[in-house]
Amino acid sequence: MINLVEATPPQLAMLAQQEAQASAYPWSLSALRTSVEAGSTCYIFQRNTTVLGYALLQINEAVQSVQAELLNFVVFKDHQQRGNGLAAMQSIYQHLKAQSVTEVFLEVRATNIAAQSIYRACGFEQIDVRKNYYPVQEAKQKRQQGASAGEPVVSCEDALCMRLVLT
Repeated sequence: MINLVEATPPQLAMLAQQEAQASAYPWSLSALRTSVEAGSTCYIFQRNTTVLGYALLQINEAVQSVQAELLNFVVFKDHQQRGNGLAAMQSIYQHLKAQSVTEVFLEVRATNIAAQSIYRACGFEQIDVRKNYYPVQEAKQKRQQGASAGEPVVSCEDALCMRLVLT
């Protein structure tokens, strides 16, 4: 069974450090802190006392419904490919449902097939595409290495916008 525990501010550094090892495009500690300070909630998901990853959620109360946006979802490297992502998403689903959330939205890189598989298994459906939304690693590396004059360094990939209706 996966448990959700709200992360404390001192735990954010550990989460960012673990994410850096698990993700090709990790959030920085600064971005994570800023999001939490702006009202997002960071949930650690764990089995017993083993931290498996985290989810960053923003809940918005709309006129007729309560919506959530999954801003970031990370299964740490040592816990990937073991069903933990799907189990964590199911726990998040139940948690949000208990808070009267009716819809969950997220964006995922078009190349992140593993994450898409988890989201689709949970019932998320693609509702839109944001063309050229996410910068890709090669562009980041070119900038860091000092691309020559006139060489394009901006390369982007699409974001798939997905929605889950909670019933």
